[in-house]
Amino acid sequence: MQDRIPNIDLDKKRYVRRNPIVSTVIYVCLFLSILMLADYLFIKKNIFKNLNPVAQMQSYYREKNYTKVIEKGAPLLNNHPNSLIMRRYLWKSYIYTKQYNKALRIVSEMESIAPKSIEVPLAYCTVFRTMGEYEKMKYYCDKVLEIKPDNEQAHEQFVQALIDKKNYLEAENYLKKLEAKQSDNFKRSMLMANVEMLENDYKKAIDVLERARKIYTEEPIIYYYLGESYYQTGEYAKAAGFLEEFTDTVYKQDVDVELLQNAYTTLASSYEKAMMFSNAYRAYKNAACLTIKLDKTDETIRLMTRAITNTYAGYTGFVSQNDFKKKFKKLENELEKQCDSQLFETKEE
Repeated sequence: MQDRIPNIDLDKKRYVRRNPIVSTVIYVCLFLSILMLADYLFIKKNIFKNLNPVAQMQSYYREKNYTKVIEKGAPLLNNHPNSLIMRRYLWKSYIYTKQYNKALRIVSEMESIAPKSIEVPLAYCTVFRTMGEYEKMKYYCDKVLEIKPDNEQAHEQFVQALIDKKNYLEAENYLKKLEAKQSDNFKRSMLMANVEMLENDYKKAIDVLERARKIYTEEPIIYYYLGESYYQTGEYAKAAGFLEEFTDTVYKQDVDVELLQNAYTTLASSYEKAMMFSNAYRAYKNAACLTIKLDKTDETIRLMTRAITNTYAGYTGFVSQNDFKKKFKKLENELEKQCDSQLFETKEE
């Protein structure tokens, strides 16, 4: 009996060695177990994330869903009396929703929590600039610059205030003074380009942006502004090239949907003016899809109409009313499928 036991074990070992199917099954089961464990840990991590109010506020803020930030954070402030980060998301969200007095109240709470923090006068500076109270803005921005003379956000508020008041030349001179101290600064370059565009000096804007493109190679927003500027100078092929670069880079990233919609709209118009009608049609469709997500139905219809009349007319020179209706319905179906949402509500009979 004792002699037979090792023989059985050896037979089992031989059986495993001689049958690769058994080995494969074991490895597959092990692999699936690892996947299930990873999936469980991922779900658990997201559950914990959802339970964390700061993480939720941060997520909503990145999505630019400021109403949700407020809905999530405001009722919880009493439970987090010393949380600066919650109040930081809240005062900024109140600004975007134009609830300025509530923003000031939150900043006042931050002042009680951290009276010596540079973040407090900087927040006051930003709120008062947004409200158009420029004397109060100047008082707090000056306080920031007394503590830290090279604070970019305070300088940016001064420039934005000049832009708000349409003092573009003063804004340009202010930026040039800053540039003399430190030439390589991305935000400053974008502000300078913005000032030139507001002054309708698109060639100067292009010069600023082309210099910035060589330095800041990982900043896709430069391509957007280059596309917009070249469009205004009538260089439609160049405009389309830069706008394609921008949309391709940011399409699946966390980007402002309205900005992306504007980019596709200008891209479509660029292709249309460059007589590249199939590309124009595609860009109009993408722009229309984004307007559906933004609930801008009138703009969606305008873009659909433009896609049909301007691009098809580019080929044929004419679109009949009957043909237009057929093409409009076809495009509507394509958009609903592409955008995963219904464009027009169907009325119940």
